Amino acid sequence: MEKKKFGMLNTNKKEVVTHAELQKTEVVKRGGRPKKSDKDKLTSVVSLNTNQYEKDILESEASSIGLNVVSLIRMSLSNALKQDFTPTSISSNNAHVEKNTGKVVKQYAVPVTDVIKEQLESRAGEYMISVSDLLKMSLRISGYYNI
Repeated sequence: MEKKKFGMLNTNKKEVVTHAELQKTEVVKRGGRPKKSDKDKLTSVVSLNTNQYEKDILESEASSIGLNVVSLIRMSLSNALKQDFTPTSISSNNAHVEKNTGKVVKQYAVPVTDVIKEQLESRAGEYMISVSDLLKMSLRISGYYNI
């Protein structure tokens, strides 16, 4: 019978190195897209409520420039934030109230950062309108949506 050694420590230097052991010791530079910081992640959602008339206009505008509706809303929102929601757009908001009446047919969920959501909520509070109306205002400012 052969002798088995149990409990003996291997004190000899190991010469065969496995791939896993190499990865533990070496610093491996990984390529690809850089990681986003927490403030740049799209962790919040704001919604735009539209009636049938607004939905049709948004979909036709978005398809005419080759985007989906959410991308169009995000693009106009960033543009409106850069322009700081100019006061002329607020007065033009009241002129279109008659056409905006109607049952909500579609609700678009727009992913945004926490910072942008806070800006939208504070701005909506200043103007005493809903965030959805503020998104409609941003579309009007950008000229994509004429309701």
